[in-house]
Amino acid sequence: MKSCASNRATADPDYDFLGMPYHRGNRDDRKPLTPGEPVQLDFDLFPTSTLIAAGHRIRVSVSGADKVNARTSEDTPRLVIYRGGAKSSRIDLPIVR
Repeated sequence: MKSCASNRATADPDYDFLGMPYHRGNRDDRKPLTPGEPVQLDFDLFPTSTLIAAGHRIRVSVSGADKVNARTSEDTPRLVIYRGGAKSSRIDLPIVR
């Protein structure tokens, strides 16, 4: 099974996608992954009405498979989350006041 991250190209949707990254999933949009080379992955986190008070924390869990909702291969993907330096990973969350 090919890595889903190879389908990371984004496009402009033909409809309002709420400003979130849109992935067409077309074969022509695939970008092969190179082992050990970091890539940027843009994906949507649908809006929620949860209010998080100042000083509280958010926990983020990253998984390479979702066996309940998607077909997965037998191989567990290797995910690397970079911390610090020029390759730092990040999550941009909007602040609504």
